Amino acid sequence: MLKNVKPSFRLLLTALLLTIIYSVFSPATTNLPTPQPIKTNLPTPQPINWKIVIAPQFDDADSFSEGLAKVGIGKSFVDNTYDFQDVDNYGYIDLTGKIVIPPQFKQAGYFSSGLAWIGIDSDGNRIVERYGYIDKTGKTVIEPQFEQAGNFSSGLAPVKIDNKWGYINKQGKIIISPQFDSASEFAQGLAVVGKDTEDPDYPYQQKYGYINQKGELVLPLKFSIAYNFSEDLAAAQSQSGNGYINQQGKFVINRPDFDTYVSGNFSSGLAAVELNEGQCSAVNYCDYSYINKTGDVVIKSPEDDVDFTGAESFSEGLATVATSGGGRDAGGWYPATNWGYLDRNGKFVISPQFDHAGSFAEGLAPVKIEGKYGYISLGARIIKNNGTYPLTK
Repeated sequence: MLKNVKPSFRLLLTALLLTIIYSVFSPATTNLPTPQPIKTNLPTPQPINWKIVIAPQFDDADSFSEGLAKVGIGKSFVDNTYDFQDVDNYGYIDLTGKIVIPPQFKQAGYFSSGLAWIGIDSDGNRIVERYGYIDKTGKTVIEPQFEQAGNFSSGLAPVKIDNKWGYINKQGKIIISPQFDSASEFAQGLAVVGKDTEDPDYPYQQKYGYINQKGELVLPLKFSIAYNFSEDLAAAQSQSGNGYINQQGKFVINRPDFDTYVSGNFSSGLAAVELNEGQCSAVNYCDYSYINKTGDVVIKSPEDDVDFTGAESFSEGLATVATSGGGRDAGGWYPATNWGYLDRNGKFVISPQFDHAGSFAEGLAPVKIEGKYGYISLGARIIKNNGTYPLTK
């Protein structure tokens, strides 16, 4: 067809055709421009290829788990000071951005062991009445009947019955009787449980300990703060220490400057911590660092006028970190803003620019742009109607 066309004009036509083809088959199915980084004095980020692959359109969104991600539609109330948000309905999308479980739940969790907890509001008063569980088709497999519910792990999930927490199996049968005033999901074979106390040495009015999957207390109720184990360590605080304990309850990282309340889980050998002796507040904004398993700081904010005001665990080689906002006071949290992504060397590979950002999981990460959540991907990931193609290196 181009045989009788001059070479220069032939090149022009070829470039035009390629432009049209790329615009039709481009993986980013959105007309939104790629957000521009907010200018800071941070070091120049290392180049990395990323792109919006699911257009910002949701009022809330989580990271993917087992091929599905929870998304919320319908913002009914937002407090911009403390970032309180009440979304009308939650549903689930797949990795292509297709809604596979329509938004219909007042609250919802992520999928684990094939099930996710959901909360229903049958009378429309915006208050969850009961919690149950659905499978990945959206079918109810455990009828809403609980006052509260958590994620399944190791075949068990925490549920609240008559104001006490216990554990059920995937058939909805009670395995550990309701007896605790608080309870977490299991991690590495142990779960955090709490009992109310009026002892002034426990500022959150509960004593925490750890149980095994038989419901036996293996670490006593002596901690004023206690979180789940990850990579054999758990953030905790007691009269004998402040930092991270091993599964025998011994403090292997013990530092008085930790704000243990906001300490993160270990992932890839690193954990996000705040080193301001509990003064992470609206007056003295948070400044997170990352420590290794000996408690040494290996990543910290690069300069005095730029703090890491929010930080999440590493996932798929990157951690999402904020450089503005962040803090808490008696009224609650001030939201951290201007989020980007660090590599394990502490270098920004995606510049701080998002209103909010979640962890990468299954190749995608939720990001908030101009008030709406979408998803970004690294590399030349191509999304098509009949499936998701893997990342190219």
